[in-house]
Amino acid sequence: MFVLVCLTYVCEYAMEWHRRERLEALVQSIKTLQVGVTSDEEVRALSERYGGHFTPEGTFTEPRTSTYSLGYSSPYIKGADGYHTLPGRRLWIADVELVMRDRRLVRTNIRFMVMRSDGCVLMSGVDVVQRGPSYPPEWASYEVFEPHVTGNPNEGLKVLLSPEATGAERDKAFRINFSCLTALRECRHPCDVLPEAWRDLRARHPGERGDSMDAECRQPGR
Repeated sequence: MFVLVCLTYVCEYAMEWHRRERLEALVQSIKTLQVGVTSDEEVRALSERYGGHFTPEGTFTEPRTSTYSLGYSSPYIKGADGYHTLPGRRLWIADVELVMRDRRLVRTNIRFMVMRSDGCVLMSGVDVVQRGPSYPPEWASYEVFEPHVTGNPNEGLKVLLSPEATGAERDKAFRINFSCLTALRECRHPCDVLPEAWRDLRARHPGERGDSMDAECRQPGR
């Protein structure tokens, strides 16, 4: 029985590590896409390479848009009371949406969810989108903020990029700490998942807030 349990964990970890590597490669490919420029053919090829799903125009999407959806996660079972992993393993889910309009990429949305051992959910994301109602022209080309997420106890951090973002801004936005998904030591806050974005947020709002997340993220070495 002990050997069987060990083999189960080894296989599970190998599968999880493979998914993380695929996710890292996918995100690096997405980083090179250009909103407003990249064609449907290029996005479709990327989606097929990583096993994505296509939702055509008019099917649960905004008018005139179609979507390529991709995702990776740790192995889990979904029950009536939520998601379950092997004891001691961490639940994480990463979703990617590539939104098309008039055969051009108009939005890239990457979302990460990592479940902490105490049940708190760490929500992080990178959203590259054209200017519009959700991204007014007066905003900078690179914005970092903490979104308000309802539901289970959670902490969040999100980066918003416009097509005008510089290469340096894109590098900071996509500097994702993928070890938060599989490392033995868990990440405690979104500042661990998106460290460069967090530093920029604190630089713009240097005042201490007094909560545990802010205090821990300000510790040296983070």
